[in-house]
Amino acid sequence: MAVAFLRIGKKYRSIVTGKIYQIKMIKDQMVVLESENGLNQVLTNKENLYLFYTVISNEEDHQSNLGGGILLPKK
Repeated sequence: MAVAFLRIGKKYRSIVTGKIYQIKMIKDQMVVLESENGLNQVLTNKENLYLFYTVISNEEDHQSNLGGGILLPKK
């Protein structure tokens, strides 16, 4: 089973609006996403990240899972 790694600062693009957000806070099953300009926030369930958002990859995301975060099973 593949595992997705959630961490504060990881960037996602909304499939619906195309806006870019980054994870600001993770609490239990909920995630707070903040827009790049800091003016908008979205509260969503972790499962919705994989339904309505795509990961914006960068070199840091391809490194090992160092620096803390939450491991989730990826469907």
